Amino acid sequence: MHRLSLLLLMALCACQSPYNSKFQNEEGGFPEPSVLLKNAHGAAQAVAGVGRFQGEMTCTAFLWKPDGALPESKAWALTNGHCVMPYSERSSSYDVWVKRPASAGWNIKFHYFVDTPAAQKSVAVASVIYASMKTSDLAVLELNASWSELERESLWPLPQAAKAAESGHAIRTVGIPQGSFPLAEQFLREARCIEEKTVSVVEWYWTWFDAHRNSCADIREGSSGSPVLNAEGEVYALLNTTSATGISDSCYLGNPCELERPGAVMVANKNYAAAIVSLQECFPNQTLTFGSDCPLPSPETIAYSDAPPIPTRPFDRQGQPLLWKVKAEGALWKMGPAGEINCRDDAGYRNEALPSGALPQENGLHLLCLQKKGFDERFPTVVVLSVDTRAPTLKPELSLRAFDQDLSFEPIFQVPELSFFRVGFGPRDTTSCDQLKLVPYRRIPIRISQKDLPARICVQGEDHAGNPGPIFAYDVSGDDASRNLTRKMRSESPGQKPKEHDVIRKQ
Repeated sequence: MHRLSLLLLMALCACQSPYNSKFQNEEGGFPEPSVLLKNAHGAAQAVAGVGRFQGEMTCTAFLWKPDGALPESKAWALTNGHCVMPYSERSSSYDVWVKRPASAGWNIKFHYFVDTPAAQKSVAVASVIYASMKTSDLAVLELNASWSELERESLWPLPQAAKAAESGHAIRTVGIPQGSFPLAEQFLREARCIEEKTVSVVEWYWTWFDAHRNSCADIREGSSGSPVLNAEGEVYALLNTTSATGISDSCYLGNPCELERPGAVMVANKNYAAAIVSLQECFPNQTLTFGSDCPLPSPETIAYSDAPPIPTRPFDRQGQPLLWKVKAEGALWKMGPAGEINCRDDAGYRNEALPSGALPQENGLHLLCLQKKGFDERFPTVVVLSVDTRAPTLKPELSLRAFDQDLSFEPIFQVPELSFFRVGFGPRDTTSCDQLKLVPYRRIPIRISQKDLPARICVQGEDHAGNPGPIFAYDVSGDDASRNLTRKMRSESPGQKPKEHDVIRKQ
């Protein structure tokens, strides 16, 4: 299973490469690159309380102080729920954790600046006060150190913003992205951009409401949990996912989609952040208290099982329609296309057996909303269904390696568009890929002997829903095997037209 620390998550679980040139931002350009923060002379001391969190994943976390906390009180920190929970399980879309002990070895390293490595301070995480990925993506951690102990280490919480930055206003993110950065540069970085707007987001199993969107640069694996600060340096949100590595409109892991009317769209090179402006309302007297003033869902939740995989075709390989089989004891429900159904509106919920008929046939995103009488309408359980019957058209990359005079090859996965492969090879001059029998690729490099060169390699990709794509041909020769070769190659498939991405917005 892919582990993105931003949901990156492939998120904050795939890491971000440079901005994809086939997309542009709505603002007509790309933001400035992030910069490494240096603190040898105290210039970045205000964000020394942002650190590298080692938990279920490696993420960013930052000190956050509840109102009324005493100097001897244990210090708290915030990060994403997916950084502490087993997010690859479907239950992560409805689970709420309260007061759980932290796993052994969990810690946060503060003073994480590139120029002061000797000043780093590691603090153990004692417990998870709260964590969830339901409707938002947030975890509150209790540390094994008091506020007074941290102050002696020159560590202070970030100031809390009274309201979110307005659209078009300058903001910055501070975090510890990894991705393609070399180890020597995986330290606190700052990126500047603007607050764009709030949107609701669907990614894989999860639905997050009222997320803050921005286009700050270099949000990569490890950025999950990074604070988003207004112009005054006050925190109002924390990053949890990005579409910077998105390649699909399936809303799969690492491909977050915005809910619009109608439909769901993946907007390229956008980051999304969970709001925390009202978080103080959940902790009067440092006691977790759910209610109308608190923006967090309570552990009183609706569990479900037997949901379709994401994405899926609406029929099996024999052409028979697949049926709804979701189970959720005692739940009210309603269902509809994404962007047209509002799960947070109590109107329209049915008090009857859950759907058991055929899955929707239309490509795109569909939501099954679950509620119970007396539950808070702000926090429905949402079952995500992504229907995809379109063949993938991405051209696979092929990795070649020379071994003495032989050659090995392997296709490169790009989930969810290229999740499976069928491969084969034969003599270059007599092999037709349309006639060659292809076999499933088992993730073991395939070796071509010198005596079988030159050769034609044939590769067919299949997306995560099970739709087969076109077959591509790659010609290789003895010259490739005679050099110390490690390279990638692409092939064109004559006459193939790209499938229409009717819900990906081309920027």
